[in-house]
Amino acid sequence: MKNSNIRMIFIGLVTGFVASISFQLISRSFFEKKFVIAKPRAIIANHLSLYATKLSEKDKESYAAVFSKGLEDSINDLKKEGVVVIVSDAVLGGLPDYTEKIEKMIDKKISKGGTNAPSI
Repeated sequence: MKNSNIRMIFIGLVTGFVASISFQLISRSFFEKKFVIAKPRAIIANHLSLYATKLSEKDKESYAAVFSKGLEDSINDLKKEGVVVIVSDAVLGGLPDYTEKIEKMIDKKISKGGTNAPSI
């Protein structure tokens, strides 16, 4: 009788452990987010330094709209991939920096054409 109770407790613990691990794995695969940082000031400054001197005043306004749309679309693309972008000033450290990746995504969106981007 005593062995039977110990066996039932052991089976209950093992079953609970397996269920817990299974739930965590399933939960992570569907709901886990990846948190990253980005430096929006650096992204904006880099684009301004590359393009601001080469554009007329009219084209600067047009480019600003295209750049803003590219930035917004890039952040939304990352969001769809389960990536949460946090401004680097709000984080003390320990998260991957996606600043360069976002810059490249924006450049790719702008250079794709069809965005009404002024020619440089």
